[in-house]
Amino acid sequence: MKKFMYLVIALAFSTTAFAQPQPERGRKGKMNDFTPEQIAIIHTKKMTLALDLTSKQQKDILVFNTELAKERKERHEEMKALKEKGVELTTAQKFEKINERLDRQIEIHNKMKSLLNADQFALWKEHQLKKGKKLMQRRFQKRNG
Repeated sequence: MKKFMYLVIALAFSTTAFAQPQPERGRKGKMNDFTPEQIAIIHTKKMTLALDLTSKQQKDILVFNTELAKERKERHEEMKALKEKGVELTTAQKFEKINERLDRQIEIHNKMKSLLNADQFALWKEHQLKKGKKLMQRRFQKRNG
């Protein structure tokens, strides 16, 4: 009987140890804390380091990244407001969101193709594919982890 009680107590303590909130994993600095202009500057500088951009390319890409960052921030705020209200998107609305996202990706692809030379564009595209794969892995691990 004593062994059984010790076992119950051990299980209770081990269960409470695992029930504690886990520290947040992922990026150390959250980009949500920055303004769209700051995000665009950081993104452009990372692209400059990775792709060896000229000063003209940097200026053009900074303008484009600023536009993209502002759009992302607006969409993020919209989705956050809908989530707080508890609004569930319909199938048609989900389709529309996916369609808009794909149109934006095509627009970004074409804009980068016009701003970058062939070698830079190939590197950029390779980086985008890697980034997409990492995102999919994180989503899979989050769902199944």
